[in-house]
Amino acid sequence: MHYRAVFISDMHLASKKAKAKPLNDFLKHNTFETIYLVGDVIDIWRFRQAFAMSAEKQNEHLEVVERLLKHARKGTAVHYIWGNHDEFMAKFRGHQIFGSVSLHERMDHTTANGTRFLVLHGHQFDLLTKYPVSGFIYKAGDWAYEVLLNINEAFNWCRRAIGMRYWSVSKYIKVKVKRATQFIESFESVVCRYAKERGYGGVICGHLHDPKIKSVDGIVYANCGCWTEKDNCTFLYEDENGCLKVGSYARTH
Repeated sequence: MHYRAVFISDMHLASKKAKAKPLNDFLKHNTFETIYLVGDVIDIWRFRQAFAMSAEKQNEHLEVVERLLKHARKGTAVHYIWGNHDEFMAKFRGHQIFGSVSLHERMDHTTANGTRFLVLHGHQFDLLTKYPVSGFIYKAGDWAYEVLLNINEAFNWCRRAIGMRYWSVSKYIKVKVKRATQFIESFESVVCRYAKERGYGGVICGHLHDPKIKSVDGIVYANCGCWTEKDNCTFLYEDENGCLKVGSYARTH
């Protein structure tokens, strides 16, 4: 399939939770005019995990980078927008360290139907990552989420053994807890208000690992989702009419 523009976030390469194999397949079997990498592409917080992986797993992660560079060499515009897990990339802004891949903190994207979107990871609006005092709390929560992913694998092994379909424990708990504190709703509201005050028609982000497209006070809120859970592997794309849609590699493979 050919995509005019695709938006992928929260790949978390170099961490053991990254689903690099399906991401490789997605990049291999499709063509793109523009690819936006919307933050947390490389997980520097867990970079040490890469050295504990098998050679096969390491190659899968490296192959994602190689495929992105190959697309760039063939004329695809590849934009790397950093997030909180790969914020170190900000140091290289303005340098061609990845060939023709450009580095940004945020970008504009105008769809074929004329809607102008603000594209950024979204951690800029998360108080838990913005202020150093609460940074420990955020990382503790992030560690707890990784533990849930490990529990999730064992739980779903048992479900497969008795013929049941995959079900994400970690995603369910994460979303329910954040909804209980109204975190997601507050995040969406703040991000959309920021975009509206600056004349955008919508905002495209990641960070929450919760793929969706909705309207918030007249502004389109679009979240890319993530590539860290088997039932996600989601992305956003612009169709031929300029409308944004959620795509899921997991649902079609």
